[in-house]
Amino acid sequence: MEITLYYEDFTEKRERTSILSEHEYEYDHERAKVTVMFTSKRLDIQRSSILDRIGKLKGILKTAVDVGGAYGKKFEEQNQENGDMLDLLTGMSEVVQYTFDIDQFATVAQLKTVIDEAEAVMQEATDLIFKHDDGSNPEEILSILRPEDQTKIQELKLKIARFQQKFDRGVTRSAENVEIIKARFENLESKQEEYTYLRKLAPHRTKLDPPRYLEGTREDILATIIEWTNYSDAPNIIWIRGYPGTGKSAIAFALAAELERSHRMGAIFAFDRKYETNPSVLWRHFAFCLAREYPNCRDHVVATLKRNPSVFTNMTATEIFHQFVADPLQQWDASFANIPRGRLPVLVIDALDECGGLDGPSSQARKDVLSHVAEWATLSSCFKLIITSRVEDDIDHTFTNIRHLTLHIGTGVSSESSQDIQRYIEYRFDKIVKANLGLPSNWPAKDVVDSLTSRASGMFIWAATALNYIEDVPGDDRLDDIQGGTLPPGDVHALYRQVLTKSSSKWRPQEHANFVDLVGAIVVTRMSLTAAEFARLLDMKETAVVNICNMLRPVLANGDPIRFSHQSFVDFLLGHTDRSATDPVNDELSCPETFRIDPAVAHRRLTESMFQLMNKSLRFNICDIESSFVRNAVLPRSQVEKAIDRPLSYACRFWGFHVEQTRHGTNLASSNVTVFLREKLLFWLEALGVLGAVNVAAAALTCLGAKLPVLGHTEQAVEEDLNIVKDAIKFVQYFAPAIAKSAPHIYMSCLPFAPRSSTVANLYGPRFGSAMSLQRGKLQNWPVKQTVIRGHNTIVTRVAFSHDGKRIVSSSLDKTIRMWDAETGQTVAGPFNGHTDEVTSVAFSPDGKRVVSGSSDETIRVWDVEIGRTTVAGPFNGHTDCVNFVAFSPDGKRVVSGSDDKTIRIWDVETAQTMAGLFNGQENQIPHAQGPHHPFRSIFTHQSVLDEHGWMKDPAGQLLFWVPSLHRLSLHRPSNVTVCGRNETRLDVSKAVFGYDWGVLGAP
Repeated sequence: MEITLYYEDFTEKRERTSILSEHEYEYDHERAKVTVMFTSKRLDIQRSSILDRIGKLKGILKTAVDVGGAYGKKFEEQNQENGDMLDLLTGMSEVVQYTFDIDQFATVAQLKTVIDEAEAVMQEATDLIFKHDDGSNPEEILSILRPEDQTKIQELKLKIARFQQKFDRGVTRSAENVEIIKARFENLESKQEEYTYLRKLAPHRTKLDPPRYLEGTREDILATIIEWTNYSDAPNIIWIRGYPGTGKSAIAFALAAELERSHRMGAIFAFDRKYETNPSVLWRHFAFCLAREYPNCRDHVVATLKRNPSVFTNMTATEIFHQFVADPLQQWDASFANIPRGRLPVLVIDALDECGGLDGPSSQARKDVLSHVAEWATLSSCFKLIITSRVEDDIDHTFTNIRHLTLHIGTGVSSESSQDIQRYIEYRFDKIVKANLGLPSNWPAKDVVDSLTSRASGMFIWAATALNYIEDVPGDDRLDDIQGGTLPPGDVHALYRQVLTKSSSKWRPQEHANFVDLVGAIVVTRMSLTAAEFARLLDMKETAVVNICNMLRPVLANGDPIRFSHQSFVDFLLGHTDRSATDPVNDELSCPETFRIDPAVAHRRLTESMFQLMNKSLRFNICDIESSFVRNAVLPRSQVEKAIDRPLSYACRFWGFHVEQTRHGTNLASSNVTVFLREKLLFWLEALGVLGAVNVAAAALTCLGAKLPVLGHTEQAVEEDLNIVKDAIKFVQYFAPAIAKSAPHIYMSCLPFAPRSSTVANLYGPRFGSAMSLQRGKLQNWPVKQTVIRGHNTIVTRVAFSHDGKRIVSSSLDKTIRMWDAETGQTVAGPFNGHTDEVTSVAFSPDGKRVVSGSSDETIRVWDVEIGRTTVAGPFNGHTDCVNFVAFSPDGKRVVSGSDDKTIRIWDVETAQTMAGLFNGQENQIPHAQGPHHPFRSIFTHQSVLDEHGWMKDPAGQLLFWVPSLHRLSLHRPSNVTVCGRNETRLDVSKAVFGYDWGVLGAP
């Protein structure tokens, strides 16, 4: 028989909500087997939420079980009830439940105390129950039902009840604490999520050391500008203009530091002719600073990034400026109650004249930033923008047309500037003396300080360069170099000449040549490199590079990478001057010919070195890729960077640019070019594949082809190299999708499918005998169709090249516009959605930044090609039937359209208004290999799948090989007997290797 006892039937009623674990005891009776079960109907929510996680019983459980067992047995044998004793036993059972796995409450002091008290009560109850038990006579246990024990039972019941109350209060408090901790963790989790998104916004950029600034100098200028930032009615832009070396950058960084000290955001961005010339980086940096400082801004930015996490992939600087800086500031303008006036943002742009790199005013980057500055002037005057720059025509013109304040930092001598410079010179001499124990404490004399202050003539860069020169070799000799002679006051170019001629007086011709090579490379390279990296790139001894850097220390910025501390030194080396056209140029004070840098010559020398480096370093499977299944995108960056260091990476990616910049008629070293083309070409493509830079290959080869006729080859050598280059361009254009996806397939897929006439395939193919081959279907010549691009869902209606030939835009009956890389066929942007009917026409703007489209929905739209969003008030409405043709005007300001409504219209791009007319009349993971060796022939089966991009894959999705589009329809499968159609293609895989065996291809 079974007997079930519910705790609730014997104790006070209370709200219960969850099932408690059961206790079951079995006893053999002479008439039957008796099972007594102690259980509970429901338990309190809070108690159960904790007890549900309870695991093991402590030692006290055994005592309670023995008691429950003993009682249950006697209860059945005697067939009698005692409510009080049941209450006591029930209470003891609940205590047992409360004390399960009590270690989890180790940090809750109140619960630990209650549990300690409970153990004492349980022991007291156990003593009562067994007070007459000698451990061998169960009959004595019936003594627990005697009346004289009732008082003690009631006392124990009361203690157990108090225990339950205390425990419940502890659980409640614990639950409250848990909720508080949970809320804090949720808040922390939210902040972490926000930070994850903000990291997408923060640009990766080289942080340059701020210019040297001495506290206590330029106080009058700083005070003026700080005062201006607090005036809400003043213009919101101040332009600090001046000649090189007047301390504009020092003022800019000092302002930013002062604002930060006053707990006000003073974000600063410094342009540099070599680094960070992209204005997108400028506005991403400022947007990140705003979001980090102001919650309203952060909410806006995070919400935008949540909607589109990859938004920056194809965003223009203008779009970033509008969406993440200008538009949010305009929205917040009406809610300044939440932002104290003293905490409104101040942004600082330093060295605007260096935006755009060496192209300067002609660069699109410079034009973009100036247009953004003009738009900033229309924002609330509460948002302050500080700009420093030289006086250049395009910058001056922009400021002429906007509301702003101008602060001119002149080269003239004023009492304030003289005091500041003297304080600076004294400070630098004090540091020099402290660092050189051999110098007198009063060195140099006061009249020397006064003399140098006078010679600086208000030019901080002059004083800084002079002190750098003296500090390099402290003593009177260097002082005499600066003080002696006929150096014009404040002429920094004359000082540069003095520094160079004095420092190089004992140089040999080779050292002069090394100087020109190194400094020329520093000027023209497109990324920053360290001394060791320049030595490898230029094939120079590192000691030679270090020696030159030591000589240049007065004009170099601190630390690695190597960069000049001021752009005026680059101007000096290039022979540029800031003097007006009417000022006479003293050749004796300009850069000596032995040090002057000719950029075209520097490009030529760098090109020679890069071909030498690539010929020396490139090899088959340079990254030691284990399997040809591996995609380029999933290779660990550490693996790529270990195999292809920064100098080699630079050479692979930028040699085409430097070839293009060499002077027409330049005689490049023929042997290096020939070796590269005939031995290293495919290894270079392999490197570009893993570097993600396949799209530069065709352009680089085209530049080389244009220069080859003037190289110092024999006529036959010129023709042979030209043939390789021309064929290599076709090779890259045809196989770019495969190379970009997986570098091993240059050898696995590209060489086998190249046509018989391919110079590259005929030259390199025999070297890789373990690759598959085509038994049938090999093309004789390169097809006219070089790349097949797929992506639209239905008929493509129009296509157009960008003016630089690097991108293709397409329109389709699927109502979308898409943009493609012309070299690789990969998607660059899109789909652009907006039209409500078929898109019938499309065209690029002259600058390639916009696309115009016409549609059967009778509208015209202009799109920002980087973000796929209309950039004007459009759509342009006016036509009454399908728009068939659209085009930009040469200046990009107007659009012309033709329609089935028999009209032509001309539109203003910015306003979307008619100007004239009517004129009537994935794969992101490395697949798991099935074993260490995968011969190709055992993988290519009738189950292999050819995807829409031409990749033959096994059932697990591993890349087997890539098939050009002309071979896909008529490709023999292993189970096919025959395949009818053009370009019938049959593969010979009898000797082919694949997967982890692919490296055998490179074996001799």
